[in-house]
Amino acid sequence: VPLLAQALRDRYVLEKELGRGGMATVYCARDLRHDRLVALKVLHPELAATLGPERFLREIRLTSSLQHPHILPVFDSGDAAGQLWYTMPYVRGESLRDRLRREVQLRMDSALDITRQVADALGYAHRQGIIHRDVKPENILLEGERAVVADFGIARALDLAGGERLTQTGLALGTPSYMSPEQAVGSPADARSDIYSLGCVLYEMLAGEPPFTGPTAQAIMARRLSSPVPTLRTVRETVTPAVERAIEVALAKVPADRFATTDEFVAALYGAGPSDAKPSPAVRGIPRRWIAIAAGIAVAVVAAALVLQWWSTPAIHPDSGLVAVVPFRIASSDSSLAYLHEGLVDLFAAKLNGEAGPRSVDPRAVMRLWNASAEGRSDLPEGEVLRLARRVGAGRLLTGSIVGTGERLVLSAAVVDVSTGRPRQQATVDGSHDSLPYLVDRLAGQLLALGDGFQSQQLASLTSASLPALRAYLTGASAARAGRWSVAIGDFNRALKHDSTFALAGLRLAAASAWLDGSEYERGHNLAWAAKDGLSWRDRTFLEAVRRGTLRAMQELVQKIPDSPEAWYGLGDKYYHDGALHGVTDADDKALDAFRRALTLDTASATNPNAEPLMHFAGLALAAGDSATVRRLLSLALAQDSTGEFTAMHRLDLARASGDTAAIARWRATLDRTNFQTLLLVIWGSQENGEDVREAQRAIEIARRRAGREPEFREASGFVRGLAHDLALNRGRPLEALSLKHLRSYHPRGEIRTLIDDALYWGGDTTAAGEAAEKTAKVVAGPPPPEADSSLHAYYYDVCTLEQWRLAHG
Repeated sequence: VPLLAQALRDRYVLEKELGRGGMATVYCARDLRHDRLVALKVLHPELAATLGPERFLREIRLTSSLQHPHILPVFDSGDAAGQLWYTMPYVRGESLRDRLRREVQLRMDSALDITRQVADALGYAHRQGIIHRDVKPENILLEGERAVVADFGIARALDLAGGERLTQTGLALGTPSYMSPEQAVGSPADARSDIYSLGCVLYEMLAGEPPFTGPTAQAIMARRLSSPVPTLRTVRETVTPAVERAIEVALAKVPADRFATTDEFVAALYGAGPSDAKPSPAVRGIPRRWIAIAAGIAVAVVAAALVLQWWSTPAIHPDSGLVAVVPFRIASSDSSLAYLHEGLVDLFAAKLNGEAGPRSVDPRAVMRLWNASAEGRSDLPEGEVLRLARRVGAGRLLTGSIVGTGERLVLSAAVVDVSTGRPRQQATVDGSHDSLPYLVDRLAGQLLALGDGFQSQQLASLTSASLPALRAYLTGASAARAGRWSVAIGDFNRALKHDSTFALAGLRLAAASAWLDGSEYERGHNLAWAAKDGLSWRDRTFLEAVRRGTLRAMQELVQKIPDSPEAWYGLGDKYYHDGALHGVTDADDKALDAFRRALTLDTASATNPNAEPLMHFAGLALAAGDSATVRRLLSLALAQDSTGEFTAMHRLDLARASGDTAAIARWRATLDRTNFQTLLLVIWGSQENGEDVREAQRAIEIARRRAGREPEFREASGFVRGLAHDLALNRGRPLEALSLKHLRSYHPRGEIRTLIDDALYWGGDTTAAGEAAEKTAKVVAGPPPPEADSSLHAYYYDVCTLEQWRLAHG
């Protein structure tokens, strides 16, 4: 390395080693001529000596002519100090291998999107007569949502320059886990060899490991040549038959049985092309692609019909005052801009809130329909986008694009008339990345100023001018839509750390926390309330009702904003949890009706397993014995997403509704490996629904055990012990509950109040409660604190608790 650094000192400065592979060592270097960081790869000395520089460098230069958005180009190459080297752009993201180490299995849409982008790059190279020969996760780099393929030149150069001499070094062209059978036996490789390797990569993204594994390269190759491809759906049941079949064709042992081009492979993955080399005998004479298309249409039609039939949704007429904001197209290779693709949907929704005239469709509804239509693609054709807008009843469509770098942005947008498909207003703004809130203000203002007399000065300002706060908020909003509540809470907290006056982040923090342990619920609402002037009228009205917390407040809320799915869900939730306490005899029926209204307003939630209303709706329907509805809704929801925080519980409910005792037993066998949210639902559900409370006890024991080794469980250990306290009382074990009382304290004197409440209403220990009442009497004997004092609420809480005890015991 010192010799190489000395030889390159006029052109590059080697700053640090990034990693070592089987053929090269990679350094981060500064290109002095262009003042930029590059990745400088140096072939291992023994390999460089075997190959020789002339042909290697000639082939490297040939492949450097490849120009494609998903191919990492070669900048430079050379021979210095007896070592062969070449440079490429320095990518600040991660490799697909890094991501697989972290996540093991990827979401279906992410895996397909990466495959599509890599296939696009390979297809371009194949048309130039260049084969990669070493497609593997290490050679696929990720810049946000963008995948780029690296090392196009080195594999070709090694193949052509090395020949038989390469095998003498003990190295093989390709990587055993991803190598095609023809590569394994030394036969010539063409485009179909790269397709085989890409099929292996996709298999690993979905299954968590390549299709063929073994302790040695020889063992892997032997299995590849002699064994069939392991069935993918046995390890990932949510993989669609079309995807599984496409992978099987890509991994055919004989090249002639594989797809001829990467375009064919991608078309088969998305169900728009043939996934077999010949028609099935059972349907001979009918092209398989038409069967695939017909099957896809049938599934879509049946799903839509079932949802529409159940909800009896009236025909949606386009509302000219309603705007569907869809993800902006990122026309840049800068990965730091990727979050704006979906993030601008939330930003414009915050501005177009109805107070200036037009109102944005709820981003949740837009993104659920977008993701369902995109099927892994980052963008949708114009016709599909217009159909999406019509489905949500929008009369207008806001589309746009983002161009620029991490330092400077150009935002362009157009408002399209949904009925004609023609743009009505167009505008463009530019500025620094740090001025993003100002740019969104300007762009929205220009569009409205060009519109139908709406006053742009009436637009609500975004409630934070801090770019880090906005960025954290947008990633949190995306996570919340996917039902990843823990992630969302972390993001919203980061937003509030950057800007404690970010009212919208506080409101969303409370909503996300309500779906876990509720520990951030009060704090989120308090922060939002302190900065409520920064909220839109709709959000402020919602917050006021939630802070009142009464059934009447939620009933009034749906009168004020009857088109808000969140308001109807809030009313349903109040009936669900507190209806009986208010003496509402038909509380469950009223809750079902409110949840149905919420799902009618947000139809995408009807098939989204992470949707808040669907969770309770399915539970109520199951308790009422309406198994047909449960099966219908949950089957559709799980087909849409099988990885959310609620999906494990949905599978159990579906098995119960179907009377599938074997599936229930299999589900219970996985309980010790499930997520924290599912354990909470088991603990609550088994008690609320009158099921076997031993399931709740087992879930609590699992949560306690995992608290010793998993941060998520450790942070909630006090909350879990509180649940154990409740369960002990429900099981008639007051002494056991008493031993857990100190972990029920959520406020200064909560422990004392809990002792009294337990004895009054839950069969708790009356002796301990009597002692607690005496302590409480001493606390409230003096005058109440000043009205502005934060302890005033606790004082009156103590008074109320003590008087209940005195009424019962004199």
